Amino acid sequence: MKTAPSAWPLRLGCVISMLLVLMMTEEEQLSFAATEGRALSTFNTPDYLRLCLAWLGCGKEHAGIVVSDQLPIGETVRRLLNLLNWVPADEMRTEIRWRQGFK
Repeated sequence: MKTAPSAWPLRLGCVISMLLVLMMTEEEQLSFAATEGRALSTFNTPDYLRLCLAWLGCGKEHAGIVVSDQLPIGETVRRLLNLLNWVPADEMRTEIRWRQGFK
C-alpha cells in the first residue's frame, strides 16, 4: 500500500484555502488576507481601489494590495518576485502597489 507524501496535507490545505477564497466577495478576501497578514494580488483593479479607499476612510488596515492589468503568468510571477525583493512587508501595509512598476 502506497503512503501519501508528507507534503500532501499541506498542498490539499492550500487548494482548499484557494477554493474558499475564490467563493468570497472582494471584501471577504481582503478581510481574510488582512487577518492572515498577507498582501493580496489581483487583476480586479477598480473594485480593490474602491475597497482600499473605503477601508482607509474607516481606519481599517490591510497588509497591502498589488494590482495590475492582466499579464501572462510568467510576467506576473516575475514582477511579484521583484516587488517582494524591493519592498519590505512593513512598507506594504495599507498600500496599493502597481505591479507594472516592478518590471
